[in-house]
Amino acid sequence: MKQVIFLIDVGNAKFLIDNVNNKYKLPSLEYQKDIKNINDDFFKKYNITIKEQSLEILKDTDNYILIKAHTDNFTKNKKYKCEILKEAYEIITDQLHKSILLDIICNIFFETINDSFWLGIILTVEDKLKDYQMKNILSSFLLFYSSIFCQEIVQYKLGKIVNQKLTNKMLKKMRNSYLKDCPLYDSKNIKKIIDEMGIDFDKEGIFDIVLSLANDELIDINSRNWSINKSNNFEIYNGIIVSPRKWIKNQLSKELNDSIEELRNYFIEEFIERFRKIKIVPKSYSTKKLFSIDLSYNEKVYILQRIGLIKTIKLIDDILGNDKFAIKTDDNDICLDFNVFFIKIKATLIEMIWNDSKSNNIPFLEEMLNNLPSELDTQFFIINRKCRDNIHYGFYNSIKNNEYELLEKNQNIYINYIINELNKKIVYVFDRRYNINIKIANFLYKFFNKKQ
Repeated sequence: MKQVIFLIDVGNAKFLIDNVNNKYKLPSLEYQKDIKNINDDFFKKYNITIKEQSLEILKDTDNYILIKAHTDNFTKNKKYKCEILKEAYEIITDQLHKSILLDIICNIFFETINDSFWLGIILTVEDKLKDYQMKNILSSFLLFYSSIFCQEIVQYKLGKIVNQKLTNKMLKKMRNSYLKDCPLYDSKNIKKIIDEMGIDFDKEGIFDIVLSLANDELIDINSRNWSINKSNNFEIYNGIIVSPRKWIKNQLSKELNDSIEELRNYFIEEFIERFRKIKIVPKSYSTKKLFSIDLSYNEKVYILQRIGLIKTIKLIDDILGNDKFAIKTDDNDICLDFNVFFIKIKATLIEMIWNDSKSNNIPFLEEMLNNLPSELDTQFFIINRKCRDNIHYGFYNSIKNNEYELLEKNQNIYINYIINELNKKIVYVFDRRYNINIKIANFLYKFFNKKQ
């Protein structure tokens, strides 16, 4: 008889497991033609309420229907266990349920392989480039996404991050600094950056920031990575950046590693050639002059700390994203696809911007998101969230080819719109007057340093 099988997420990708006569299985119900009342039927059997809006049919086969849902009223009960997928697979005895979990676990594994492969490629490219400014841009990107990768690997027990100084708490703090902590003027960290850099939003004639430009367009501002660059924790940050490369080597067999190493060489040389064509030029500038319109301190801080990440991701996408870098291993078991990897990066960026807007402290950001381009597809944000959620290695959301096509088109519309709106808030001009002022500033700096 066809059954309805449930993956009930009780929080943080821990799933409910039923104990039936000391044998563990996923919660299930006998098949019903009409599943409109499935919530009530589930509650009658398990006394657990499913969030109705979270119900999602993952698979409908001749033998079963697989439904994923969330609950927020689960309390500890000896009859049930709550485990991450890897641990659930180890204790479940029902063979059908076990095979369902194995399929998901394999998809998660392939996702982590794809992520670590491309992070490793970019790491090697960064290492081989001689342009310090471009190396800095790529390093900051690697730290952003590698911190997410490492924390997920540790949380869902998918292998070890071989660095004794790296703790899960440390990784989570680093990851949240990108994804959850909206940069605001009154935060302790921002106050420290402003104080150490001597940033003055109101005083003319102070060169208190450094802009990084590519083809005369702003790419980054040095305040964004100030705390990291000034920190004594170089070994820790470097450990995070190199961990995805080490992880993939530890997870795969020697034969598969050798095969993947051969695949790396083409991509590395191609990527290096592309990045070498881009010249990053640093320019000292004044925070006061950067902002052309009247903005609150929170809005100014937000631009200082966020525009670099947004534009760095756009820069990398422009350099690499126009071609389809994808290849399969000889046995077709593993597909390595840069497009899949980077669409997820952009999905993460878009969700980060949305999360920032919820702080209710960045008026222009709320206004921007309330006036998004009309050409954005109505399904875009739903699919984008589904894609972004694959940064979590506790579950895997299957995304179809047509959904990837929709994502790529709409993500570019969204990110270009955000960048254009941010560009309207800033002004940077390097004219004759700028050249005179910077020479005077350099002279005074050297003069007073000599006197000291």
